[in-house]
Amino acid sequence: MPNARFTWILICLLVAGCAPGGATGTGTSPTSAATAASTAQSPLLAPTAIPVAQSTAGPTTIATQQPTAAVAMTPPGASSPTTVPSVASGSSATPPSTAPSTTPAATAASLTAAPTVLSVATPAGAQNGTPGASSTKTTDPTQFAAVNSAFTILMDKYYKPITSSDLLKAAWTGAVDQAKSARPTGSLATPAFTGIRETDIKLFQDRYQALLAGEPNIDATKVAFGAIQGMTSSLQDDHTAFLSPAVYARFQQSSTGGQSVGLGVELSGNKAPFVIQTVLPGGAAEKAGVKAGDVIVQVDGQDVTALDLQRLSAKLRGEQGTKIVLGLQRAGTVQNITITRAPFVSPVFRSRVLPNGIGYMRLDQFPQTYVKFGDGKTFSEQLDAALAEFEQAGVKAWVIDLRNNPGGSVAALAEMAGRFIPNGPVVVSIGRAKDRMETLVDGHLFGAQRPLAVLINHSSASSSELMAAAVQDYRRGVVVGETTAGAVNASEILPLPAASGIQVTVAAAFSGKGDKSLDGVGVSPDVTSSGGAGADDTQLAKAVSLLQEQVTKQPVLSLTPGPHPALSRDEIAAILGPVQPAESIIPAGPERHILGSQIVDTLNEFASGAENTTALKEKVTKRGWQGTIQQFYGSHDPPTYATEFDVYKDANGAKEAAVSNDTPKELQDIPAPIKLGDDTTAYRGINSSLGLFAIAWRHGRVTMSVTLYAEPGQGRVEDILPIARALDEEYLRHPIP
Repeated sequence: MPNARFTWILICLLVAGCAPGGATGTGTSPTSAATAASTAQSPLLAPTAIPVAQSTAGPTTIATQQPTAAVAMTPPGASSPTTVPSVASGSSATPPSTAPSTTPAATAASLTAAPTVLSVATPAGAQNGTPGASSTKTTDPTQFAAVNSAFTILMDKYYKPITSSDLLKAAWTGAVDQAKSARPTGSLATPAFTGIRETDIKLFQDRYQALLAGEPNIDATKVAFGAIQGMTSSLQDDHTAFLSPAVYARFQQSSTGGQSVGLGVELSGNKAPFVIQTVLPGGAAEKAGVKAGDVIVQVDGQDVTALDLQRLSAKLRGEQGTKIVLGLQRAGTVQNITITRAPFVSPVFRSRVLPNGIGYMRLDQFPQTYVKFGDGKTFSEQLDAALAEFEQAGVKAWVIDLRNNPGGSVAALAEMAGRFIPNGPVVVSIGRAKDRMETLVDGHLFGAQRPLAVLINHSSASSSELMAAAVQDYRRGVVVGETTAGAVNASEILPLPAASGIQVTVAAAFSGKGDKSLDGVGVSPDVTSSGGAGADDTQLAKAVSLLQEQVTKQPVLSLTPGPHPALSRDEIAAILGPVQPAESIIPAGPERHILGSQIVDTLNEFASGAENTTALKEKVTKRGWQGTIQQFYGSHDPPTYATEFDVYKDANGAKEAAVSNDTPKELQDIPAPIKLGDDTTAYRGINSSLGLFAIAWRHGRVTMSVTLYAEPGQGRVEDILPIARALDEEYLRHPIP
C-alpha cells in the first residue's frame, strides 16, 4: 500500500526564506519574534522585495533575484553567504522550503507521501505585506475561488480547530480594507455568521460579491488577497501565511535547484573592507575576471568604503543584463571591472578544511532531498563527498555551521543527522487529529566518526534547531553559539487560484528524543559564545578550540550503525532503475516534468513518517523488503505526482505489503477504480494527508504505486487512472523476475 513517509516536512522559518531546493536566497535574516528586532528580515519563504540585512557572520552571496531554486534563505548573521535579492526588479526573497502534504509514512507497498515542511515563521512580505500584485487574469472575475480555496485548506488542515465564523469575519475585514479606497463600504456590515461551515461560506460569498458589484475601480484580486491574508493573519501563527503570486512563484522556482541572478560573489564582513571571499564558478564575476581576495572599494565610480553591508548590497543589486562597474583593490592598485549581472548557482552546502585540520561544513538551508544541484549531486551526495575528502585530507574533527540557517526539509535533516547519529528519531510531529509521525535519522552513518561541534545562533531555526537538539540529546557532540530562534512547527505550502499560494501549519513539531517542545523556546548551546563570523569568528574559534581538546582525549568515536537488510543503492538501481517511467506517463501539460528521484535503502528511511517506526521496521523486515525508488513530477515543488517501486525478496512479502495499510490514521482504503496486476488497492488521505490519492498494485515481488497531491476537496482517485495504466504498461514491457 502507499507510503506517506515522504511528506515534505519543511522545518523552516518562512519569514526568513526557507525553500526546498538549491541556491541560497536573500541576505535578510530569517527571524522569529525573538530575533526580528535585532536583525533585518530575511525572507525564508517569501519573496517580496526586502532589505538586505547586515551579515554578522560570514560571506554574503550577491544576487539580484531570488534563486530560482533555493530551499531557504540564509539569514544574516550566519557564517555563510547570504543572497541579496533584487529590489529593482521587484523580486524578493525566496519562499521557504515547504512542501506538500504531511502524510506520515510507510506502508508496505509504499505510496509516496508528499514532502512536508516544518516551518518556523511566515514568509517575509507574506502575512504582513500588502496583499498582492495587480489582478491576475482568470475566468473568475471576483476571485472568490481563491478565497474559498484558502478557507477550505485552513478549515481542513490547520493543526488546531478553528471556527468558520471567526475565520470568515477576518476574511471580510481584510476584503473591506482593500475595497474601501474604491467605494464606501459602511453600508456593508459584517455578515451574521452562524458557525455552520456551509452556511457561513455562502453568506460570505453573497456579501463578497455585493462588495464588488458595480465598482469597476475595485481590483478584485487585491480584495481576494486581502480576504485570504485576513484569515491567515487572524490565526496569529508564524507558520501560516498567505503567499502572493510573487512570493509563491519564488517558492516554486527555488524548490528545484535553480539559479540566482547577480554578480556571483561571496563577501565577508559587515563593513569595509569588503573582501570577495569566493567567486562562484560560472557566474558573471568570474567571467569578468574578478578574483577571490579582491576588495570592493568603488561601485560605479562612487567610494563605498564608508558604507555598511546593507547599503553596499543595495548598490550591487540589479536586474539580469544590467551592468555595474566595480572598483577592486588588488595588489595595491585599484582596477575597474565591468560586470553584466547574470544567472549563477549559489551552493546551499559548502565545505573546506580549516588551517588547523578541522573539517568545516556550512549548510545554508535544508534542501529537498531529490534535487540535484549545479554539480549534479544531491545534498546527501555532497555531504558524503565532503566527509570522504576530509578523510583523505587527514581531518581529525568536524564543525557543522548552522548559523542563520532557517531550516527546510525534514528529510534533509534526517540525512544530515544520519551521517553522525546511528539511530533514533530526529523529529516527532503531532497533527490535528493527534496523529503522531516520527522521522528517523536516515541510517547512513559515515564510516569514520570524529569529534563534532555544531554552531548555532539566534537566527538558526526549525530544522537547524532540531539538528542541534539531536546532537545534544544523543550526546554526539558539542553545540556552540547562541540560543536558537525557537521556531519549529510543520507546515505545508499549497497553491491557490490567481497564481497565489498559502502556507498552513499542519502539525506541532517536537525534538526526536524526549518529545521536547522547541517552538517558542529554542535550543540553548552547551557552550555560549557571542559574536558573529567574519574576519574574527569567535564562535568558530571557540568550537575549534573545544574540538582540539576532544581530539587529544578521543580522536575516533565508536558508533554502531543500525541493521541494514536492504540491498545496496547500486543493486536497487540495477533492479528498479530500468523500470522507472519516462515523464510521458504524465498527462500533457506543465506537470509533465520530472523534478527528481531518490533511492530508499534503509529501514529508517522507509519507516520515517509512521506513528510507530519500530513496529513498522519489524513488519518491513519480515516482508523481505529490499529497496525502493521514488520519482516526483510537477511544474514545481511541492510535486503534483509521484511514482514508487518497491522490491521484495519474494512475491509473498510483496503481497502482504500490497494489501496492508500501515498508516490508517493518514490513509483510508477506498474502492479501487481499476484492476492492475495483483492486489490492486486505492487510498485517499485523511487528517494531515488530506488531498492525497493513490493507487497501488503488485506484479510478483514488486509493488508499485501512483500518488496525487491535490488541494483538499480538489482531486479524485480517477485523476491518476491514466498514469497508473501507463505505468503498468511500461512495467510489463520489462518485468522484473
